Amino acid sequence: QWKHPKWINSRPRPRDPPIILDLSVANPTLLKSGH
Repeated sequence: QWKHPKWINSRPRPRDPPIILDLSVANPTLLKSGH
C-alpha cells in the first residue's frame, strides 16, 4: 500500500527514491508502463 501519499510520509522507503514514489502516486499509469 505504498500508493498512498500518507503512507510514504509515515514510512519512506530508502530502497525507492521519493521521486519514483511521487511519480507513481501522481501517475499510476506511468508505474504500470515502467513495470
